Amino acid sequence: MEKILYVLPEIFLSLSILILLMVGVFMKKSYKLVNLLTILTMLFAIALVINQPDEIVKIFNDSYIIDNLSGYMKILTLLFCSLVLVFSQEYIKLNK
Repeated sequence: MEKILYVLPEIFLSLSILILLMVGVFMKKSYKLVNLLTILTMLFAIALVINQPDEIVKIFNDSYIIDNLSGYMKILTLLFCSLVLVFSQEYIKLNK
C-alpha cells in the first residue's frame, strides 16, 4: 500500500482528467471552468511531485523509477502545460 503513495501524482492526474472530461461533456459552455480547473489540477500535481521523497525509489519490479531527474521532468512538463493553457486563453480571447 505504501508503494501507491509514490505514484500519487499520476493517479491524481488520471482521475482529474476523467472528472474534467465529464464536466466538459455534461456542462454547457464550460470552457473557462474546465480550463481553470485544469490549471489548478496541474499546480496541485506539481505540489504532489515536490512532496515526494528525495531518495531513489524503484517500484513495480524496478520498471518504475522515481528519482530527482524524473521529479524535475514531471515538474517541468506540468509547468509548461499550465503555461500553454494560460497563453491559449489569451489566444482564444483575441481570435474568438
